[in-house]
Amino acid sequence: MALSSGVKRASERLLPTATRTRLEAERREAGAAEAERRRAEKIARKRRELLEADPDLRVQQVDGAELLGRAVTSFTAAGASARNLRLVTDALAHAGIDHFLVRGRSPLRHVVGVHRSDKKRLLDTMRELYGTSALSAIKPGTGGVVAAASAYVDGALDEKVKAGLVIRFAERLLSLGGRELAGFEFGCDVEFWRDGTTILEHEAPRAGGRSCARRPRRRCRPTPGWRRAATGSPTCCRPPRASPPPWSWPSASIRPSSRSRGRRWTR
Repeated sequence: MALSSGVKRASERLLPTATRTRLEAERREAGAAEAERRRAEKIARKRRELLEADPDLRVQQVDGAELLGRAVTSFTAAGASARNLRLVTDALAHAGIDHFLVRGRSPLRHVVGVHRSDKKRLLDTMRELYGTSALSAIKPGTGGVVAAASAYVDGALDEKVKAGLVIRFAERLLSLGGRELAGFEFGCDVEFWRDGTTILEHEAPRAGGRSCARRPRRRCRPTPGWRRAATGSPTCCRPPRASPPPWSWPSASIRPSSRSRGRRWTR
């Protein structure tokens, strides 16, 4: 006959310390494994319901992970980045959050600036609007890699994603045959900035009264055609730059909110 849990606990007190420690560790591991199993079942059920409700969605195996994507009949790179931008600006407009367009470093995606104090409100609104969708939130890593990613349909976002000062929102686009047309690199980056006037009060003596975004400076590199002056120092070492992309809003309906115009911001 199986012993009751109270009798088991009482009998364990008589065991050696090392044995009790091992049993406690085994129980913790079993509990963690059971919680992970229930979480995986919940995610699978939600994804199954999402796929049944939207026939255009697909699931793909990418580097050992199952990623959601939307099959489309037409595609342009500009349209893919504009689509993700619209998903973000719709949420910002829905929540009444001030925002502005930032000139980014990649022509593949748009960058939007939001005050850091509005971060939680934005995440709550994104959850409200896209909680049962194929949209993903990503923590961008160095060199274009994805440091962490979470699909909204899977539940709570990864803590690494929520803690970042830059969050990328993207929905992958696929061809009808399943080939990836636009991955996470076409997402919309949201940068969380601070108020420049507040920063200047603390950093004006050191920064000479100037406000600048906290981004790494671009370093110029010598090009094959650079030359030296009589002093021996290069007169020009700037590499040739491609023509900048048109940093305009895709449509008149997607513009910075009127309240954010004229304010000074800094990261």
